[in-house]
Amino acid sequence: MTLRALLTGASGFVGTAVGMALREAGLDVVQVSRKPREQKNGTVLVGDLGDSNFVDSCVDGADVIVHCAGRTGAGGHELFDVNRDMAFSLARAARKHGVRHFIHVSSTGVFGVCSAALVQGEDSPCDPANDYERSKFEGERAVLGEADRAMFVTVVRPSNVFGEHHPWQKLLTWFASVQRGRILLAGDLESQWVNYVYVGDVSRSIAELARRGPAADANSDRYIINTPTTLREFVQASAMAVGVECTPWVAPKFPLLTAAAACDVVGIIRGRPLPLTRGKVHEILNRRVFSVDKLQRSIPEFPFIGIQRGLQRTATWYRSLGLL
Repeated sequence: MTLRALLTGASGFVGTAVGMALREAGLDVVQVSRKPREQKNGTVLVGDLGDSNFVDSCVDGADVIVHCAGRTGAGGHELFDVNRDMAFSLARAARKHGVRHFIHVSSTGVFGVCSAALVQGEDSPCDPANDYERSKFEGERAVLGEADRAMFVTVVRPSNVFGEHHPWQKLLTWFASVQRGRILLAGDLESQWVNYVYVGDVSRSIAELARRGPAADANSDRYIINTPTTLREFVQASAMAVGVECTPWVAPKFPLLTAAAACDVVGIIRGRPLPLTRGKVHEILNRRVFSVDKLQRSIPEFPFIGIQRGLQRTATWYRSLGLL
């Protein structure tokens, strides 16, 4: 029997890719969106997940729900309204209507940034540091609270997702810098890690989890979706993606942080951030790795595409738009 999947956030960056992957995995997909793009396949339901009547009508008859809808760049109250409260009401309605499997898309942001652990897995403690991270963490807890013997809940935590059609053109500035040979890094490139994952690996992982169904004896499970690489490997893969040879400049850590702080001040004055920011410096100095051992035990084929081909596809997309 063909599984009927209800997909929220179907017109978003991740949701669009997940919809395609679910169909390719053989599921019958019903898509929910407030402002859907043109969809060539599947049924599209247009409405607001904040409307309980609309939610009830959507979830009725679904075998699996994949909840991709969420907010990132909004204010505090709106983040919690969408990432926590909307997720909770959808999960509660799903349980009421007999949905067997609820897949909730969260983020590795729930771990926060202040951790002494260099390798973090699904059971590592969470310490969210801002409203977005807290809203995603509380959304997880709300959804997991609805899990029972009748409805299994799977929480997936993708790391930094990149790929074609990213709404903020993620990695475009990075690719342009690599192409020009203007990469300034700091520290030991072999011991610093980049936790990025291509959108195609995220979507196919979610589709496989939906197709295969619950694998645990409990009533819930959690998976990290990530393709960690060392900073040196990431630079090399990026250079290959744009077709250049790139040797980064490696600066001492503290002078670079000082320069980034000055750039942040200039960016505030100009009203536009400069390419060098403290956030980016902290990102390249990262030594944490989000482990995918658990996901690979469940889905040995992961990663389906990988960081190298994902970077190549993304760079090709930017070139097709005339941006590289």
